[in-house]
Amino acid sequence: LWAAFATLQNARHGGGLGNLNPTFYSIGNGSSYTTGFHDVASGNNSFNGVTGFTAGVGYDQVTGWGSFKSSALANLIG
Repeated sequence: LWAAFATLQNARHGGGLGNLNPTFYSIGNGSSYTTGFHDVASGNNSFNGVTGFTAGVGYDQVTGWGSFKSSALANLIG
């Protein structure tokens, strides 16, 4: 899904979007986070008694920023 989203955004902007990670982090760390992303704030990736990471509000090692809201995130990118 991310690859398709990035491809569509590149086409929308005439190519050359480059590395979108700084843009995603700016949105994720700002007041528009819940506009562009669905936060996954509970759960973990523990398996067979091996402790993993736990999901929390905002960015975490289990879910990253969460899932994206494609049209809203596209509008935030510009």
